[in-house]
Amino acid sequence: MKGCFTRLLAPLMISFSVLFAACTERQVDDAMLTAKIKARMTADGRISPSRVGVDTLNGDVMLRGETPTQEEKDAAAEVARSVEGVRSVSNQIIVNPAVAGTGIPSGEEIKRQAEKAVSDVGQEVKKGAEDALLLGEIKARLGAAGYSDISVSVDQGVVTLKGEAPADKDRIAVEAIVEKIKGVEKVNNQLTIIGPSPAPAATVSPSPSTTKRK
Repeated sequence: MKGCFTRLLAPLMISFSVLFAACTERQVDDAMLTAKIKARMTADGRISPSRVGVDTLNGDVMLRGETPTQEEKDAAAEVARSVEGVRSVSNQIIVNPAVAGTGIPSGEEIKRQAEKAVSDVGQEVKKGAEDALLLGEIKARLGAAGYSDISVSVDQGVVTLKGEAPADKDRIAVEAIVEKIKGVEKVNNQLTIIGPSPAPAATVSPSPSTTKRK
């Protein structure tokens, strides 16, 4: 009886062992598929690996998380389907523009940020060169008009004038000269009027004393 029971149990144990080994192998395969998909997403450059989650079960892949654009969501599914061993892909990613810039940026985001930084620096350099040229022209015009002592500064087309003018008409004249120069956006006239020097007070000589003859 005991031998009969053993003979019946042996096939069951073998079947269980085979099934367990198959399940374990399947779990290992699923884990490897998940790792391959994540690595492929990182290398692709269009997807942030920290915003997209990947779950794999028996070769069936589910994508979850949030992406700022539909393009990134579609790219994640495209990359997942391209991995050998994937049977199906369920794309449960939610498009949410608010997550832009969160997590690890995708390669495309890094590229766009770099391009914007270069563009901003280029614009600043260009604006600085334009201001320098404008400053030179303003100083030349004022010098030709006899106002070389006026202090001039330029910031993005806004001109600030400082110093002293002999009279109000000179203050107005300086501003008018600067305003007519191409590229000047605004004039901040901070010139002060020194006015004419006061005439010295006349001195009255005392009249000679009249002496009486003795």
